[in-house]
Amino acid sequence: MPGTLNIKPECPMGLESKIIKFDPNLRYGEEFKKFMVKIEDTGDIDIQIEEVDIPQRFKKLLQGNKKLRDTYSIKNRPGLKDQTGSGYDMALVNILIQNNFNDSEIGAIVRSSKTGKGLKATKQYLIKTISKGRSFEVKSKQKFNPRPYSEEILREYFLRSDLLKRFWIYKNKTGLWNDRAEIFLDSMLRKRILGRQDYKVYCVREIIEDLRGLTFQEEYPKES
Repeated sequence: MPGTLNIKPECPMGLESKIIKFDPNLRYGEEFKKFMVKIEDTGDIDIQIEEVDIPQRFKKLLQGNKKLRDTYSIKNRPGLKDQTGSGYDMALVNILIQNNFNDSEIGAIVRSSKTGKGLKATKQYLIKTISKGRSFEVKSKQKFNPRPYSEEILREYFLRSDLLKRFWIYKNKTGLWNDRAEIFLDSMLRKRILGRQDYKVYCVREIIEDLRGLTFQEEYPKES
């Protein structure tokens, strides 16, 4: 965008973006289509950013989360497709959304990052980046249907839920019912479902709730 800084690893100070030529008749050729980026609709998500201090819990999270450190403190995410400062800012925003930081907190953390635009990140830039991250989260959750997963699990396991909200699974090896079905399903489903950590957590929760409804009985299962 004209007037903004284009920051690259080889030019950390940035160069001002300028329009060098305007011709409405110019069009990209067919050979450039593979490089085109899909423009995502951020919908009606309202992003509110105020001046706040970086919360203490972020500092604690940073100490124990290597992925966060590799995104915030040093550029050590070789798997990221976009290795620019903007790419690391987007990756950082995604992690912060997963950990339930609010928009103002995310803005303060992104501006303090060592790997992205840092203090050069404008409020407009932060709003756009955070909006994109939250839009992805909302769209992902809207598309998810737990029923196919539930039906597949019920073909493999015997499950029951009761009035006391206990969730039971039948163990073939012991011939006994165990009320730790939710723990077992949580671990198993996280391995099966691909995607971001927050998306996995959401999907697992939806599947387990669907299974509870499908297997509900008023009384707990009796041993046969």
